[in-house]
Amino acid sequence: MIKQSKRLAALGLAWLIGMAEAAPLNSEARALFAEHGPVRLCVDPDWKPFEFIDAEGRHQGMAADLWRIMSERTGIETRLIPTRTWQESLELAQRRECDVFTLAMATPERQAYMSFTRPYLRYPFVIATRSEAPMIRSIEEVLDKPLAAVRGYAYTELLKARHPGIHFIEVDNLAEGLEQVRNGRAYGMIDSLATISNAIQLQRLHELKVAGRLADHWELAIGVRNDRPEWLPIFEAATGTLTPEDFRAAENRWLAAWVEQPADERLIRALAALAVLAMLALLLVLWRHRLLSRHALQMRAAHRRIADQAAHLHESEQRFEQLAEQSRTVAWEVDAEGRYTYVSPSVEAVFGYRADEIVGHKFFYDLHPEPGREAFKQMGYEVLARKERLVDFENPILTKGGNIIWVNSSGLPLLDEGGRVLGFRGSDTDVTARKQAEQALRAAEDNFRLLVENIQSAVFSITPDGTFLYASPSWVDMIGYHPDEVVGTNFRRYVHPEDIPLCEATLRAAVVTGQIPPAVEYRVFHKEGGMRWHRTVVAPAKDGRSGIMTFVGNAVDVTTDHALRAELQHQATHDPLTGAANRRLFMEVLEREIARSQRHGPPLAVLMLDLDHFKRVNDSYGHAAGDQTLRIFVDRCRVTLRESDWLGRLGGEEFGALLPDTGTDEALAVAERLRQAIADQPFRIADQPFRIEDGAAIRITTSIGLALAGEDDTADSLLARADAALYAAKQAGRDRAVLISSAPGPTPPS
Repeated sequence: MIKQSKRLAALGLAWLIGMAEAAPLNSEARALFAEHGPVRLCVDPDWKPFEFIDAEGRHQGMAADLWRIMSERTGIETRLIPTRTWQESLELAQRRECDVFTLAMATPERQAYMSFTRPYLRYPFVIATRSEAPMIRSIEEVLDKPLAAVRGYAYTELLKARHPGIHFIEVDNLAEGLEQVRNGRAYGMIDSLATISNAIQLQRLHELKVAGRLADHWELAIGVRNDRPEWLPIFEAATGTLTPEDFRAAENRWLAAWVEQPADERLIRALAALAVLAMLALLLVLWRHRLLSRHALQMRAAHRRIADQAAHLHESEQRFEQLAEQSRTVAWEVDAEGRYTYVSPSVEAVFGYRADEIVGHKFFYDLHPEPGREAFKQMGYEVLARKERLVDFENPILTKGGNIIWVNSSGLPLLDEGGRVLGFRGSDTDVTARKQAEQALRAAEDNFRLLVENIQSAVFSITPDGTFLYASPSWVDMIGYHPDEVVGTNFRRYVHPEDIPLCEATLRAAVVTGQIPPAVEYRVFHKEGGMRWHRTVVAPAKDGRSGIMTFVGNAVDVTTDHALRAELQHQATHDPLTGAANRRLFMEVLEREIARSQRHGPPLAVLMLDLDHFKRVNDSYGHAAGDQTLRIFVDRCRVTLRESDWLGRLGGEEFGALLPDTGTDEALAVAERLRQAIADQPFRIADQPFRIEDGAAIRITTSIGLALAGEDDTADSLLARADAALYAAKQAGRDRAVLISSAPGPTPPS
């Protein structure tokens, strides 16, 4: 067997030497594979655009195109083994149910069962995050964050070995990983630039972006089962048959799909959303601040990076020319006189001209509209003469259809070995939509300024320590202070001391979360005296250039609402005739005090009061006189009871008094004072439309039952004992107070 393996390896080497002419397998090599049958091929079923299995079960993608070329040139017969995930392909290879990987990266774990050719494709790792995340310069910046990674991919093994503390969320495919990033469960997703860009475009994940390029690269090779060592040199030679034209054709076919939607379209959406939020929430724009969107800043930064790297873009520009063809970017070159010598095919979609209408016929200034063309021409020649780079220069273009669009131009001079100017190479990116959005934003700022200066509510800007940076004119009407008196002062000067901690907590919540906290209501002092209630919403607003956090807010006077709510709350819990607590409120307080007494031990007494012979008042003087009598009764009880006691109307002429922290002797004393306050002075019904003589005196007495709360009492059992004591007081002749602790008997009529 060893001799046979050596013979087969030699055979593979001999065929390898002959592969320089892309010859098919010789008879011995064919016999070698014939013994085994068609080579079983495993691929990544979902790694667009590199490779994938389509709905008809066919192997597609850039690697598939290259594999077909190698198969045709070598005569190697293969059979695709369908799998659902890359992890499943790895498991089949480990079980020797799969012979070859078309595109794989060598790792220590995989080398236990596979051998690998030299890499024939190389692409950088990148990381995709949500659009609002900062740019990433190295993997070390995100080691403390959860990162999505496809289960079984080589970079997870390599990065885990290099950074043991890295936290991966393993997913079955790229789409699932990007969804984890979109919904916030993962901070970022690591893969190649091609696959991530393709997935973001196809799935329309415009809230995601490529946030950074990592130092590592995909080093992609053919993987061959390592128990067939004679195969490896054959597949090594197969990769050698691939020409630069083969790679370029595969890249042009599959990588061109990366850019279908121009970056400016995403920018338009972001700016439009920003403008809408600014108008609805009154949170983003003040009249003396002009906001720039994060996306606009990122676009400018991207252009600067492009300008810095322009000297290194010779071969890369040619390889990825189709990217420009499908985007709203026009690549161009002019000679030393300013005449166009090249424009990318995308010029027709952007400028309206065919490439052959511009190249050799027009100068760079011919596309500049009048007026201003001559000045633009002189400026261009000065740039050429000074051999300067052009970075983020925005200028108008007159299209073939007569419309004016705006482009952002960047480029660099082309020099010969002696430093003489040969021409200029650059690109124009259509930023018309962004310019229109900025104009709309400026108009919105003007409208917003008018709104802020004339709105009835108070708009303000404030620092985290509470110092006002801006106050709208409506502050005069709301708290009596002119905006000039407010700016530079601290909010604590105007807020009631008891409400300052609430306002401070609201500002802290906005700083910590970066979100808009719930509206807060608090009291403020008016300059002319008195107190007002304000309801305020604040939101954090970070300056994109300085990074300084401030807050914008809107305050509304809700004093009338507060008074109305207080009145409605009082009506819901108090008797409308007498103003005493109603039965529901009285029972709530009673249950709370019983629980406190049983938990902590202070005594608790309850009184039941009933007006003696009250029916006679209604029968003799009418119900209006009866109502007045009840009101006088409650007023006298309130004067007699302590501030900590509760009085409630339980029904008709029956009332209850709750005496917290009160023992037997003190409860009896309070009951006696109540009885005397009712009985000792007649009830005078004066200045009322009664059919009695004005100032008529009605003598009223009251019977009182007392009960003290026990360890097992409930509100019902305690009231029942007090009611039994009240019954005993009536039975004993009325106009008296009785304390009883026995179980209640039948309750008599009033």
